[in-house]
Amino acid sequence: MKNKNLKVTGVIIVIFITLLIFWFSSKSGSVSMGQSDEILLKLNLITQSDINSQASHYLRWRFILRKGAHFIIFLILGTGIALVMDEDTVKIIILIILLAVLDEVHQTFTGRGASLSDVILDVAGGFTGWAIVESVRCFFKNNKKEGEG
Repeated sequence: MKNKNLKVTGVIIVIFITLLIFWFSSKSGSVSMGQSDEILLKLNLITQSDINSQASHYLRWRFILRKGAHFIIFLILGTGIALVMDEDTVKIIILIILLAVLDEVHQTFTGRGASLSDVILDVAGGFTGWAIVESVRCFFKNNKKEGEG
């Protein structure tokens, strides 16, 4: 029962995050940058005058936010994929890489460019989410064995 609930949760995560990723990548470059700027403004990390002057700390925060978003959203996706696919290593690797590449290709249809560094960040995030799930699985398997012995 627990395993089935985890799989259902994983399917929901994968569907939701995949849709979210492709929704984000469907935005034009100016819309995407504007969304990043709004977040930075709401977090009080920058001011409007920082944006207008392209201040170095503004550019640094924008870079951290945008690249961090790639990593984190794919970390969540990798977690969902690992929950659904259990220990099917090859399929997990292929799916994470495929979704990362498709995300970047999808962006090219909105006038934005595809970036190899973003694919690498996406894959690193996906693999990290997968590694977290596998680490937790190992922990519980080992504790279960110790409790039986």
